[in-house]
Amino acid sequence: MRHAWRTERAEKLRALRAQLAGVQCKIGQKRYRSVKDLQARADTCLRHSAVGKFMCAEAYLTRDGQLSLRWWVDRAMLWQAMQSDGRYLLATNDWSLSTARMLELYRSKDGIEKRFEVAKQDLKVSPLYVHSDERIEAMLLLNMLALLVYSLLERQAQRHGLKLTTRRIIEQLDSLAVIETQCWDGSVLSRLTPVNDAQAQLLLALDQIIAALVIPPSWTALTPPLRPLTLPPPLRRAGVGC
Repeated sequence: MRHAWRTERAEKLRALRAQLAGVQCKIGQKRYRSVKDLQARADTCLRHSAVGKFMCAEAYLTRDGQLSLRWWVDRAMLWQAMQSDGRYLLATNDWSLSTARMLELYRSKDGIEKRFEVAKQDLKVSPLYVHSDERIEAMLLLNMLALLVYSLLERQAQRHGLKLTTRRIIEQLDSLAVIETQCWDGSVLSRLTPVNDAQAQLLLALDQIIAALVIPPSWTALTPPLRPLTLPPPLRRAGVGC
């Protein structure tokens, strides 16, 4: 972040220097013939630039009476701004959090907000021709369930040390396909297209992550205990036991 901010600032300073050089080239033209007018043009460039506060410009007359313009960087102002590059204030009431954990939690808030983006604006899905309220509610339910699965997969992947978003996981596995061959006896043969090393490692990691999510249902907690089954005595016919 610090490198990005400084690179962007340097580019804006170069652009501002080019604008001031353009003002200097217009000396002698209309509205560029006095110190006051030239200074006003230079001040306009500084005021409209995002980095204008780091630059100073001065219009002046040389010893031979020629109008000129000079500019320079305010090094003290620039140095003061550079001290805060890549830094911002985070506050919390949880004293057990480390600075790295605070930053991680703060940066993850955007992901949580984007999860609910689907409920805050128009739903962007493929056209589905549903007319009844029941089918519209079913479509929204499926969309929210897919969103829940999407979020859970990303959360579990990060908890298991897999630093990938769900979108990135889908992109890496997008080239995979399953080929199904239906045989004459009714059986079906499924084959997976060739997998590279990165995809194979990702599939193994996802297999462990998904297996940790699957919790077998506890049927005993849902149904009352069964009574022992008592069979009736066997029927007997003349000389024959059943």
